[in-house]
Amino acid sequence: EVNATGECVRDTVTAGRRLTEWRSDHPVRIWNVVAGRWQVKRREGVAVFYDAQHPYNVDEMLDALAAARRWYGEWFAPYPWKQLRLSEFAGWPTYAQAPAGNISFSEGIGFLTRSKPDANAAFWIAAHESAHMWWPNMAMVGDGPGCEVLSEGMAHFSTLLLVEKMRGERQRQSFAKQMEARYGRLRQKDSERPLVKIDGKLPGDTRIWYDKGGWVLWMLHRHMGEERGLAALREYMAKYRDAKVPASLEDYLAIQRAHAADTTAFDAFTKQWFFGVVAPKYL
Repeated sequence: EVNATGECVRDTVTAGRRLTEWRSDHPVRIWNVVAGRWQVKRREGVAVFYDAQHPYNVDEMLDALAAARRWYGEWFAPYPWKQLRLSEFAGWPTYAQAPAGNISFSEGIGFLTRSKPDANAAFWIAAHESAHMWWPNMAMVGDGPGCEVLSEGMAHFSTLLLVEKMRGERQRQSFAKQMEARYGRLRQKDSERPLVKIDGKLPGDTRIWYDKGGWVLWMLHRHMGEERGLAALREYMAKYRDAKVPASLEDYLAIQRAHAADTTAFDAFTKQWFFGVVAPKYL
């Protein structure tokens, strides 16, 4: 069986050769093709394709996909594709990627992970990958310093929001503690640069994109307040969705600033956390 970006519009076998044709119902910038022998579990608009030998966390992943479609759709912008699928692949590599509508997901980072009362890793990772439907599949970011924060940092930030909404404060804190531990363990303090300068060329940059970036975006959202923060996120998405000129981190901050109740306090916050180098205080 084959899953790909879009919807299958043709599936034929001629002279021993199988041809499948897939078409997207909304513009895409990146795409994938995943093949496997799967079982499938579905809910409205979401599906998980998995190996029958280890169905352990499929319901958690479905929870994350369904919650992402609903809540990211309300918070940021409606989900534009017909389906949101998660397709398992063998665990030789341990990563997940998220082209539009079809997340490819290693068995080793979700399907074979044991959940705990305060740590649902399968839910967390599925929530992170689902967030990439918005950041950056809908609002593609530029290729420059700081831009990756608007992809991986935004996905972590979105996961914090969704985990708290669906799993509660204890789970959100557990996910945040993992972010803290990785950043603290792997950061290179002698060469760390501000978020707006990170370009992936120095040791520790990746963890800054994901973990510090996600934390600081969460802090900014708390600083803004729920109503103003979500209004800014929706405006950013509306402005840069499918834009010919992609956004920079400074573009994101400019829109947030326009919604700030106190621009002086906003400027002090961003000067410290986005344009300076300081370590977050985790709560």
